[in-house]
Amino acid sequence: MPLGAGAKFAGYTVMRLLGSGGMGEVYLAMHPRLPREDALKVLPVEMSTDAEYRARFTREADLAARLWHPHIVGVHDRGEFEGRLWIAMDYVDGTDAARLVREQYPGGMPATEVAKIINAVAAALDYAHERQLLHRDVKPSNILLTNPDHGQRRIMLADFGVARATNDDTGLTTTNTAVGSVAYTAPEQLTNDPLDGRADQYALAATAYHLLTGAPPFAHSNPAVVIAKRLSSPPPMLSDTHPQLRSLDSVLTRAMAKDPGARFNSCAEFADAFAMGAVLPNLSTGDPPTAPTRVAEPPRPRTPAPPPQRAVPPPLVVSGWSSPNIPVTPPPQSSGPAISPVSAKRGRSPLPWILSAVVLVVVVGAIVLAVNIIGGSTTTSTTGGSLTPITSTPASATTTTTTSTPRTPTATAKPPLVPGPDTRNEDCGAGIQLPGQQGWATRAGRGSPETSCFLARSVLESYWAEYPAPSKDQRTVEAAGTVPCNTTGSQCAGDKFVMNCGVNGSDGWITCTGGKNARVYLF
Repeated sequence: MPLGAGAKFAGYTVMRLLGSGGMGEVYLAMHPRLPREDALKVLPVEMSTDAEYRARFTREADLAARLWHPHIVGVHDRGEFEGRLWIAMDYVDGTDAARLVREQYPGGMPATEVAKIINAVAAALDYAHERQLLHRDVKPSNILLTNPDHGQRRIMLADFGVARATNDDTGLTTTNTAVGSVAYTAPEQLTNDPLDGRADQYALAATAYHLLTGAPPFAHSNPAVVIAKRLSSPPPMLSDTHPQLRSLDSVLTRAMAKDPGARFNSCAEFADAFAMGAVLPNLSTGDPPTAPTRVAEPPRPRTPAPPPQRAVPPPLVVSGWSSPNIPVTPPPQSSGPAISPVSAKRGRSPLPWILSAVVLVVVVGAIVLAVNIIGGSTTTSTTGGSLTPITSTPASATTTTTTSTPRTPTATAKPPLVPGPDTRNEDCGAGIQLPGQQGWATRAGRGSPETSCFLARSVLESYWAEYPAPSKDQRTVEAAGTVPCNTTGSQCAGDKFVMNCGVNGSDGWITCTGGKNARVYLF
C-alpha cells in the first residue's frame, strides 16, 4: 500500500506520491536533515528480499552515485527500511517525455524538438558508458523535462542506479515490471546476449521514433508480439506514416539495426546524424533549417581537412554482462565530401547541392568583403562558418594594426588558461575539446585555480546542449561541479552551478563565471 502524506520512511517525510508501477513507488519527500526535496523510490518487497537482486541493487546504485552530469538525475543515497530497498534521487519539477507526447503532441513532436532531447540523452549515455555503466531501460518515461517557465528547459535521464533482476533483461518478469520497456529494448537484450552501450543506443532510437510519431515502434497490446517483431522484422520506416520525416529513415534504421555492429559507434554519433536529418524536413515547407543541436559544418571554400574520428568506447562489463571486443572498421577516406548516413539515400534530390552552392557563394562573398575592408594582405582561414576562429595577420605582413571589436565572434588568441592539474589532480591545461566538433567555442579551459576540469567540461557540454550556436551575447547555463552547488552558498539551480557566459570587450573567447571564483573559458 502506498505511503500517505506525512508518513516517515528512512528518516524522509513523504509529501506526496509522484508515481507507481511494477518497480515500486516514487514519492516527493523532504530530506531528513537538509532543506531539500528529493525523489524517493521505494522498491517492492518481493524484489527487496531477493538476495541476487539486493546485491546488484547495491552495486549499481553505488556506481550511479558517482555519475555527475548535467543530463543525468543524480543519486544521493540508498538503503533499506522495514524490509524494503530505497534510493533517493534529484527531484525534477516538470514532466516526462512520454507524458509530454501524450498530452501535447499525440501525433508526434517536431523533429527539431526531438533532436534536443536525443542530443542531451545521448551525451548522458556516452558519459555513463565511459564509466562502465549501462542504463538498460531508456524510454520516454525515463526522460524528465523541467517546466519551460522556470527558465531554460533542462533534459535529464532518470533511473540510473535502480538495478533490474536478471530475468528483467528479457523485458518480462513475473510481476510484469518491465512490460512497458519491451517496446524499446534491443534484440540482444531480449535474447540474453552480451550487452554494451549500443543496446542503450537502440533504446534511444526507439524512443526517438515514439517522440516523432506518438507511438513506439512495433506497437501492440501483446508484449509477445512486440518481441517477435523486434527479433524478426526490420525496423519500421518513419516515412510510412510521416512522409515529411523521410530524411530520418536511414538514421533510425541504422541505430535500430538488429546487429549491434551495424549501429553507430556511440550515442553521440547517432545524435549528430539525427540532428542533421531533423532539420531537412523543414526545407520542403520553406522554413529555415535551424539546427537545435550540433550539425555538420557547411561546405568550405578551401580544401577541407579530414573529419575527426570519434573514439569508440571500450567494451563494457556491467552487472555480469560482458561484451566481446567488436572491431570497428573506420570508413574509407576519399578526397570528395563525406557522405553522412542521412544523405546517403537522398541522391535523387538536387536540393542539398543547391543549398551548398548558396552557402559557398555567401562564404566567398564574405571573404572578399573582409579582404576589401581590412586592406587586402590579411590571410584568412575558414574552417566552419561563423563558429570558426579567424587567424590574425602575421606580424611580418604589416607594421600598423588597428584594433576594433569584431562584429562576429572570432578567436584571435588563446585565453589565459590555468596550467597544471586541478585539485582532483586532473590536468586540462591544453583545453577540453567537445567531441566531434571544431570551431569557435568548442574547447574549454580553466580560467582560475578554483575551477576544476570537471566544471569546465560540464560548462562546455551544457552550453552546446542549451544553445544551437555560440554567441557574444550574455547567456546562462547550469553546470555540474565536483561538489553540489547548494552546499557552497553560490548562485545555484538545484545542485548545479549557474554560470554566466559572454564575451568581455574585444576578447576572442567566451568567459563563463559563477560559483566561488570559478571561471571557464570557451574558445
